[in-house]
Amino acid sequence: NSQGKHGPPIAGATNSKGKHGPPTAGAINSQGKHGPPTAGATNSKGKHGPPTAGAANSKGMHRQPTAGAANSRGSQQQGQTRATNSRGSQQQGQTRATNSKGNLQQGQARATNSRGSQQQGQARATNSRGSQQQGQARATNSRGSQQQGQARANQQQGQPTARASTGKPTAGAANSKGKHGQTNSRGSQRQGQTRATNSRGSQRQGQTRATNSRGSQQQGQAQATNGNQQQRQQI
Repeated sequence: NSQGKHGPPIAGATNSKGKHGPPTAGAINSQGKHGPPTAGATNSKGKHGPPTAGAANSKGMHRQPTAGAANSRGSQQQGQTRATNSRGSQQQGQTRATNSKGNLQQGQARATNSRGSQQQGQARATNSRGSQQQGQARATNSRGSQQQGQARANQQQGQPTARASTGKPTAGAANSKGKHGQTNSRGSQRQGQTRATNSRGSQRQGQTRATNSRGSQQQGQAQATNGNQQQRQQI
């Protein structure tokens, strides 16, 4: 080699520093060292990343395969795990977004934001002045509503993350059929919810029990415990 010395008999090819790498090493990189045999592609710093890592970025490091993005005004798309940003959005199966003025759409799991909304099968929203629609599981907000098979709402005016003292989530599992109770103020339950404990709320279409003030039950409800109550069966 260039230093006038012979390497090991079974070593690899000579690199730029005149030393032989391991016999089973990978390709020679810019620093004249061999990476691990199963390592990824060489990056700008001449080091190999983890075997299953993503593409090399500008710092010469590989990203984690399932890691999120931490940025400002960024977005996550197509199966990202988590985004922590401002004015960002998550779309198509993201797990969680922690941002301000953000949205979760299409199967996201949880949004913790202000003035945000969840739509199309989201699991939980913790926000102010938010709403859940179409099969959401749980909403913890102020002045929010649940519609179409939601499972649970913990709603108090001005206290997004607090539970009402009168309600207990003792209903069944959280699923698309809405088996959890509802503890909120000025909320409503519709389409197969089990129980609502609220003020000025209503239950419709097969709810089991409502414990509220100035509430009503309609279409096959079992029991109403409220003030100014009325029970109806509509066919």
